[in-house]
Amino acid sequence: MKINLNDAGSYLSDQIAKSIRDAFISSKLIVEERLPSQYEPSDHFEVSRSTVWEALKRLTAQSFIRIHKGANSGAFINPIS
Repeated sequence: MKINLNDAGSYLSDQIAKSIRDAFISSKLIVEERLPSQYEPSDHFEVSRSTVWEALKRLTAQSFIRIHKGANSGAFINPIS
């Protein structure tokens, strides 16, 4: 799936972050679910892993997800409060 490059004034990472939020809203993702590694979304959206990482950082800043490092590493959907 390609991201719409004609979306004026919108960064690719913003569009990916919106796509992840939309997937949650449409019940394709659930609270506490672990998101795929950066490789899968970068292939899916046909963008670099750094673009996906930027999208994940944006979602973390918005408290939508949290990122764990270590043995149980990954990005997880936070409960909505």
